[in-house]
Amino acid sequence: MKFFSWQYRLSVVFTAFLLLSFGAISTEFVLPLFGLSKKETITLKPLPFIPVANSSLKQNPEEFSSVASISAQASYVYEIESGTELWALNPDQLFHPASLTKLMTALVIKELLPLEQEITIMESDIVLSNKIGLEIGERLTVQSLLQAMLIASSNEATEALARSYPNGSAGLVADMNKKATQLSLKQTVFTNPVGYDHPEHLSTARELNILAREIWQDEFLRSIIGQTELSIQDTSRKHTHALVNTNQLLTKDSRIKGMKTGTTQAAKEVFLAVYQAQGHTIIISILGSEDRFKDTEKILSWLENKFVWYRPESLLFGLN
Repeated sequence: MKFFSWQYRLSVVFTAFLLLSFGAISTEFVLPLFGLSKKETITLKPLPFIPVANSSLKQNPEEFSSVASISAQASYVYEIESGTELWALNPDQLFHPASLTKLMTALVIKELLPLEQEITIMESDIVLSNKIGLEIGERLTVQSLLQAMLIASSNEATEALARSYPNGSAGLVADMNKKATQLSLKQTVFTNPVGYDHPEHLSTARELNILAREIWQDEFLRSIIGQTELSIQDTSRKHTHALVNTNQLLTKDSRIKGMKTGTTQAAKEVFLAVYQAQGHTIIISILGSEDRFKDTEKILSWLENKFVWYRPESLLFGLN
């Protein structure tokens, strides 16, 4: 074995640090020469709480019958923070979405039409249902019409927005279906922007839940869907329209933060709700219901009793 003199080793050290000072080499190159390694800083981020079936809960018949007895034909419940499916009933069965359609309408319109753009109400916009008192000749901004559409489920506001979209209602519907494809809503098809019943106008509880999550991520749209009531005016300030949210649970349960209702003969009652409590955000889909609000309350009551929330690291030491 050949041993180098201390003078040689000193010259190597001097040369290495000289090159390092001029930036010719990096510390990653120098440190291994002396059996050292660069100190790395690791930042640990806390993982979200995850829902775990409450092992101490007695699974009595009454608990499960309360969920089994909901009138809805389909339901899907998803917790955003942990990305966990909490409850599913016929989640992939096709149903008419009714005015839940307007969520996709709003999402697409907001991406293309400026919120400050003014739209004049025309006779063709005035429909028989969901009137909020819009008058022919009024001029309202896109923002005001979106608020009317999402809070009061105004069909007239929806028709006016659709007419003003590039290539009209047909162009809007085409882009709504393109957006559905982008969101991987593989079974969802829109034939109109309002939610009128049509044999091909269909979606599922699971896919509408995905759409609701997309709406929830949009700060502007999220600010609208949680308002219990609002007054809007036309641009001349001569006409005022009172909007009352069709989501009755907003005023009944402070943990309900918003979303959208819908009702047609074929769809029955439908509902998307956002529930927030103790750092958890839960999206609930209700389709084909006889009483959407009662069904939602039953599901929430069941969830509160059924699940407890743990951080993943705590599961390593058991759930006791």
